[in-house]
Amino acid sequence: MTIGTGTAGSFEARVNGAAYLSGSGLNTSGQGGTTADTVEMGATGDGGSSFGYGFEYWYDDLYIADGGGSGVNTFVGDCRPYEVLPNANGTFSDWTQTGGTGGSPYTAVNDSPHNSDTSYLFSGTLNQRTTLNYPDVPSGTVKGVILAPFIRKDDANTRAVSARVYRGGTESTSAQSVQPGSSYALRQIIMETDPQTGSAWSVSNVNSAEFGLVVTT
Repeated sequence: MTIGTGTAGSFEARVNGAAYLSGSGLNTSGQGGTTADTVEMGATGDGGSSFGYGFEYWYDDLYIADGGGSGVNTFVGDCRPYEVLPNANGTFSDWTQTGGTGGSPYTAVNDSPHNSDTSYLFSGTLNQRTTLNYPDVPSGTVKGVILAPFIRKDDANTRAVSARVYRGGTESTSAQSVQPGSSYALRQIIMETDPQTGSAWSVSNVNSAEFGLVVTT
């Protein structure tokens, strides 16, 4: 969908890769602008209505692209997320470990679901980083890599962390950073392209890299 006023808007819906509905030359702007900062999904209605909040909704493979850049900018076709949890220590271990197996930082953060304060890694020092190893991903096309820490902060200062990628003796940092709040929450750091090369990810580059977090603020 392209948000536009007058006749500048358009949309296309696909089912199993084939166009199902489409339109162009439309006004698709509800507020007169050409951008959106909120996406809402699901039915509306009062809490007692069978068409309201009584349903449980599940969504899979939701992604939003802006049509630009060198990353995901169009329909990605049939794909799925592939989750991996850390399975070995990496090269850098600056963050302090609590819980898990002593001397093995990855064991403090490889729980699914998370265990909150039972085991975790901690740092409040600028530029400290910890990187971890992960199982190999299968062959195919990699649309992007998402680091998804379950994270919080425990002081009054503003904090931010970025993804740190280490491969072949070189450290690289994601363009995106996230700011944890005072309560645990899942924060996604999305890397549509490999920060070391600036190009699309390859399976071999994913599998030969260590991933972790670095304190940036």
